[in-house]
Amino acid sequence: MARTRSTLHACVRVEQTFDFMSDLRHAPLWDPQASSVEKLTPGPVGLGTRFLMVGSFLGREFHMPYEIVGYERPGRLVIEGATRLLRYRDEISFVDEGTGTRVVYDAAMELRAAPRLVDRALQLAWNRVASVATRGMARAIEVHAPAPPSSRRGLADPPRRC
Repeated sequence: MARTRSTLHACVRVEQTFDFMSDLRHAPLWDPQASSVEKLTPGPVGLGTRFLMVGSFLGREFHMPYEIVGYERPGRLVIEGATRLLRYRDEISFVDEGTGTRVVYDAAMELRAAPRLVDRALQLAWNRVASVATRGMARAIEVHAPAPPSSRRGLADPPRRC
């Protein structure tokens, strides 16, 4: 199993950060490997909401279904999915720090029936995927997550520094 953990700080209130991250349709804003995400279930985003992410890695297109299996607004979000070859689970914790939100992103992926040598290669690839995916996350949250009505700003405005 490949696992990675990233911690970042976004200068946005915890509720807005949670809402932004729980709607996986925003993933292409921070993850350059995700080209599109479609919401597959009707209604508001919440427990049981399903998405289909389309992206590319090493020049190959991939389709990854996700389902929200843990939805504890505004503190914890768990999404997981599986394909014929992979199982994956992301757990995201959100902590109000007064000046913004600390986001802890813990992601795991495993090949189904993978030998140890392949599992080590998957860990190296997963480290790269996670690094690229989380690199732009804080900026995407700060620019695109809705601000409270009293502090609305334009999308062209630079993110707040806290």
